[in-house]
Amino acid sequence: MLECNILRRRSWAEWAAKGETCSKYFFAMLRTKQAMEKMTTLCDEGGQEIKDEDEILGRVHRFYEELYAQPPTTIAESREQARALRFVDHCVTEEGNHRLLKKPEADEV
Repeated sequence: MLECNILRRRSWAEWAAKGETCSKYFFAMLRTKQAMEKMTTLCDEGGQEIKDEDEILGRVHRFYEELYAQPPTTIAESREQARALRFVDHCVTEEGNHRLLKKPEADEV
């Protein structure tokens, strides 16, 4: 654990010394980070790999569009939902508020 902390501090010190300026080191770190974060392959519903960047972006966009789209509801469904919501408390209890404001533990993150 101590060794990990020492390495972390040394890494931070190196970043503070070299990484804050627009230097070769800064841009090398930036390129490395961007390469690690870039999605290069996506599997569709049928298990086929998609490697084209524009197609990946389109699929991801459609996925989230559908995920957050409001499903069409009928009048009957609206009434049923309203009846069910009568049994739900509309305010946060003191205990619930305490849990919401509590700093998350490392294992929760």
